[in-house]
Amino acid sequence: MLKNFHYLILIFLSLCFFNGKAQDTLSNGPFTPQFELGKYYQISMVYGSEYRGEVVEETKLAFVLLDKRSNLRHRLYKSDIKEVKPINAQIKNNIARFDDDYYSNYYMLVENALPYEEGSVSATCHYFIENVNYALSENWCLSMNVLLFLPSSIGVKCSYEIQKDLYFGANIYVWALPTNNTVGAYSIPLMGAGARVTKGDNNTNFTLGAGVMAIKNFDQVHTAMQQYDYTPVYYLNFAYTSRFAKHAAWNIENFLFPQAFSNPRGSVNLNLTGLSLKWIRNENIQWNFGCYGMYLGDLTKLNTNSKIIPIPYLSYTQFLD
Repeated sequence: MLKNFHYLILIFLSLCFFNGKAQDTLSNGPFTPQFELGKYYQISMVYGSEYRGEVVEETKLAFVLLDKRSNLRHRLYKSDIKEVKPINAQIKNNIARFDDDYYSNYYMLVENALPYEEGSVSATCHYFIENVNYALSENWCLSMNVLLFLPSSIGVKCSYEIQKDLYFGANIYVWALPTNNTVGAYSIPLMGAGARVTKGDNNTNFTLGAGVMAIKNFDQVHTAMQQYDYTPVYYLNFAYTSRFAKHAAWNIENFLFPQAFSNPRGSVNLNLTGLSLKWIRNENIQWNFGCYGMYLGDLTKLNTNSKIIPIPYLSYTQFLD
């Protein structure tokens, strides 16, 4: 009799367990999804574990997260979640190539159009100019340039996905510097706008862009009633990057200024080509070492006597979030 009672208890517990699992896996009942299938999330659990991956299945009580780094599926229960953070899933499709997928939005001076990470703050120093970015969302970012510790410019950037692995970005900015004429007065020597299209992901991508800068003519004679005129300077640029190791990527970029200076002998006056090696120390610190070749003249008449001026390049990026 006692033995039969033990069997009854085991049968009862088994029925309860399988009934709970069945209720969990049923998806035809009405429930409100908490995740978007196909999107990437960073999940922190109450017992200390952390998971990153794509949500591929969701039920009332749980969901399944696919970790593409290890190609493992994790069934996680919603009652054990401590924190949920969406991440930019669209640009993470080559995660398996390296242990970490972090990268920055800069080649050298050129930017790509990949989405931003919401809430992130980064600072990149190019020569004596520091560019600070604050991502309001995946699609919008505020930007500020600091010139020798003096806030000098402010701008707004955007990025939108056109289709898989294809992104459109744009930005506008204005520079303002204090003048010696009046206390508290500022001069606007430069303002501009640009647009770009990027194909690829965080590890390998190509960007094609164009823009215009309005540069103030400081040499003009003016009066209090006369404002300075601005000269428009147009440019085209392209850039390519390839991450060939966990901590290293190489970058190439080119600026073409068809109307940089008046030169009746040629149609193109200024060209800058840069090549660099980026050392990705970790997800927060990056160094970029390279060199530019500046050609001033007519690109249609390049020969062995053409003068190309080398300009060393060094930058440092710090992610502050």
